[in-house]
Amino acid sequence: MKTLKKLSAVLVALALACPTVFSVSAAEDSFSFDETTNTLTISGPITYDELQNYEEREDVKHIVAVEGAKFTGDYWEDAFYGWEYIESVDLSKADFSEVTDMGFFLSYCENLKEINMSGANTGNCEDFEDLFSDNDSLVSLNVEGMDVSSGKTFDECFECCHNIEVIDISSWDLSNAYVFSGMFYHCYDARSIILPETVTIKEEYGYYTTYNMFYETESVEEINLSGFVFPEGVDRDISNMFYDSSVRALHLPENFSIVSNMGLENAENGYYGNYLGWIDTAAEEDGIISGDGDYAVLDRGAGTYLRIRPTNKHEGTPATCEEDGVLDYYTVVLDTAYFPDGIIPEDYEYIKYYDENAVYEVKDINGDGTIDESDLVSPAIGHDWGEWEVVTEPTTETEGLRRRVCKNDPSHVEEEVIPKLDPEESTSESETESETESETESAADSAADSSKADSSSKASSSEAAKTASTTTTTNPGTPPTPVPVQLPQPSALQQLSQQQLL
Repeated sequence: MKTLKKLSAVLVALALACPTVFSVSAAEDSFSFDETTNTLTISGPITYDELQNYEEREDVKHIVAVEGAKFTGDYWEDAFYGWEYIESVDLSKADFSEVTDMGFFLSYCENLKEINMSGANTGNCEDFEDLFSDNDSLVSLNVEGMDVSSGKTFDECFECCHNIEVIDISSWDLSNAYVFSGMFYHCYDARSIILPETVTIKEEYGYYTTYNMFYETESVEEINLSGFVFPEGVDRDISNMFYDSSVRALHLPENFSIVSNMGLENAENGYYGNYLGWIDTAAEEDGIISGDGDYAVLDRGAGTYLRIRPTNKHEGTPATCEEDGVLDYYTVVLDTAYFPDGIIPEDYEYIKYYDENAVYEVKDINGDGTIDESDLVSPAIGHDWGEWEVVTEPTTETEGLRRRVCKNDPSHVEEEVIPKLDPEESTSESETESETESETESAADSAADSSKADSSSKASSSEAAKTASTTTTTNPGTPPTPVPVQLPQPSALQQLSQQQLL
């Protein structure tokens, strides 16, 4: 019994000294996992560290917070940073009332496709930096009614969400925000960025920034800043605010102008197409008002400004050597919705055409009251003839023929007759040729006779040398061999006399 009492006392002491022992079971009660749907459900209060126990779980594909779920504590930066296996997150019913820092909260989740934080009570949070950044697979985002009224920093909030097409933050209260740098940076496929109707940007420490805010928003059609009130007389960084953005329509407030260092492309060869510049839809006759620099300057205050961009290509006809052609040209289609009373001034009917070196603006050049192909004549280029080549040689009885081909178009051939040869000139030439041939033959005969004489002389000399020779040539150092001499034989009477004498 004493042993049991001691054990009980130890357990009680541990419980009092370590109350977190019991919180483990509470945390487990706040999480449940459905293996069939691969869904992790949050139903109670959780801490940052408790959530991280599920980060490496490959089977956790979906996360849902239900009534009663609460993110306790103020620091939740990087809460789901780099969770590579999750595909959807719905935290719309979670309680974030204690949270003050949500930087990188749901970012770099490479397979995350859907986020729902509509109505989230994040009203005490001040830091929303990189809140949803670098979610390459994200295609659905619902943040309607999300309370961001205390938010000060929204830099790179949606940065590099490449595939999402609609970003709607029209319900956000941005009245305390002063950092918007890179907010929609590299949102390539975002066709619609819907901003709040009214935003009074706050300056902090005498400063605010919209640096890179819409940098490389390649697909966006319209940006409405007409309800923004920008601080005046304070330091600011607005550089590259629209750099490489393809935005076509801009709605600007009264106290705000577009300056060149914002990087809003102006005329001619833009990064995403060929532009003519910007027009003020409220003006009737001013035409292009954005200057002639690489980057637009829009300093007329409040209004709607349209980028003039050739959209419809019309194939022309190439000029030939002898006939004029028509250059390729582009017409501009303007949306009447951007113009007062839906009427497009006649001066804004533009045509563009291209040649080898530049882009030109064309209006009613020939004064016929319309802008059409007749204003886009390409002059005939003329022939560029090659060298003459003789096809048939002329004779005294028939004419000859020569031909040359155009280098610009081989089907263009020019032929010319070569006159017959003059008979007298032909006879004279024949006689001259005969005399020349006779002289050549005589010279050849003389050369042949001379050659024969030389051959006979050489043969006689050779025979004489053979007759006079009485010795044969031997090797050097060898005595000469005598040549035997044939003496006459004695007669029979002489032989008998000689015998008798003996």
